[in-house]
Amino acid sequence: MRRIAPNQIVFTRASVGAQELPEHDDSPLQHTHIMFAHCYKNQAGWQQVLSRWQRGGGTLLDLEFLTDANGRRVAAFGFHAGFAGAALALQTWAWQKRTGGDGSDYPAVHPYPNEAALVEEMRTTLDKAVRLNGGKWPRVIVIGALGRCGSGAVDATLKAGVPDENVLKWDLAETASGGPFPEIFGCINPDRDLFDKRRYFCQLYLFVETWTYVCHI
Repeated sequence: MRRIAPNQIVFTRASVGAQELPEHDDSPLQHTHIMFAHCYKNQAGWQQVLSRWQRGGGTLLDLEFLTDANGRRVAAFGFHAGFAGAALALQTWAWQKRTGGDGSDYPAVHPYPNEAALVEEMRTTLDKAVRLNGGKWPRVIVIGALGRCGSGAVDATLKAGVPDENVLKWDLAETASGGPFPEIFGCINPDRDLFDKRRYFCQLYLFVETWTYVCHI
């Protein structure tokens, strides 16, 4: 299939749903693009990205800043993004226990036909990992637990079989003080140095805010 540069495509109104623009194409853009451009928070290369519309006379309607009358985002990662992020975090923790490594060699992720199939695999994988871990379940912290992503992360974690008492569910009330938060460090294995060789694989952390971060500590 021949690749076509964005400036060669003819639109009657606008381009909707583009995942990303070609990385090495700096051609001017004359059309209207409705997409996540990821260039308003000082991301690397943001000047070059925005300049394409300026030079071409086009328009960028960035989905990240599409809000309703109350100022709430209407196009954002949601429940299933958090669910998938938590599932991947738990699967990676299980892989670490199985291999004894840091998880960097975790194999490619494959699609699942439905939620039930994913949950079944998570429960089976975690059950084996917990046995290898001396019967100890991972400790999980979800920051933003009442939000779109956070609620999905909590749901996946509990459906995977992690005991409720092992899931720390934080939202605005728990983070209102601004920190420091000793409870976070309580999730870290005290037998491992957090900053040892810049590798953060002591216990499982799951940070979820507007988007999902998965960090293994």
